Amino acid sequence: MKENMVKVFKNYFFIGLGAFIMGFGLHFFLFPNKIASGGVTGLALIINYVFGISSSLVVTILNFILFTLAFILISGEFGLKSIYAAFLLSISLSIFEKVFPGYTVTRDLILATIFGSVFLALGATIIFLYDASTGGTSIIGKILNKYFHISIGTALFIADAAVTVMAVFAFGVELALFGLLSVYLTSYMIDRFIDGFNSRKQIMIVTKHKDIIIDYILKDFDRGCTVFKGKGAYSGEEKDVLLTILERRQFVNLRKFLKLKDPEAFVTVTDTTKVFGEGFDQLH
Repeated sequence: MKENMVKVFKNYFFIGLGAFIMGFGLHFFLFPNKIASGGVTGLALIINYVFGISSSLVVTILNFILFTLAFILISGEFGLKSIYAAFLLSISLSIFEKVFPGYTVTRDLILATIFGSVFLALGATIIFLYDASTGGTSIIGKILNKYFHISIGTALFIADAAVTVMAVFAFGVELALFGLLSVYLTSYMIDRFIDGFNSRKQIMIVTKHKDIIIDYILKDFDRGCTVFKGKGAYSGEEKDVLLTILERRQFVNLRKFLKLKDPEAFVTVTDTTKVFGEGFDQLH
């Protein structure tokens, strides 16, 4: 029970942190420079500029529709977490607006686009990793990811690019192009960040002491290990080949262990970002 409460607290804390980071990038870089980097917020910025309709009203109506889709097509838990994330994003923006009204870190459109996109991508990645979104087109991206197996970044680019095209009619071609650049950078960095957070090591070990190594991997890391029988092409000597997948920090410890217990082991290490099966991500 206590572990579940800690897990829930951790999930919602990091979702909140991600929303705060996104709010920072939007308020201090993108919004004051009229860079509509896709999403419902970008669409609201356009509608407000063209028709004078309240941005908050547009965001509320569109998010209501999209959250309903999230509950139906993804899951109730995803929907609840996303409502929480969207609420904290709104709170963060409101706080920034009151404390730093009309303030921007830079008026240079290139710098604003790059740094705004970095903060946007980092915050969105943290939120996605804890199975949530901030509403808007990120829900559409999650739906495309789930049902069409498109990467989160690519799905978001498809959903957000349409919004930035509309920005041509509101802010002109130049600002619309910066918006499209921001959409591309954000979607690209989300995929890279997710790969970075999910990065693991696939390790193959050729050894004469398989038992102590297997025992270490099973007991200390609580990870599985597959054993193959190998034979040296030159020496003809029979050896065991072990295959396992570990987190980065676990590999560091395994390396120290091998240096101490089996310094003659032959080890190859490969970076991998997609691992499905028991103890890792679900295949579907």
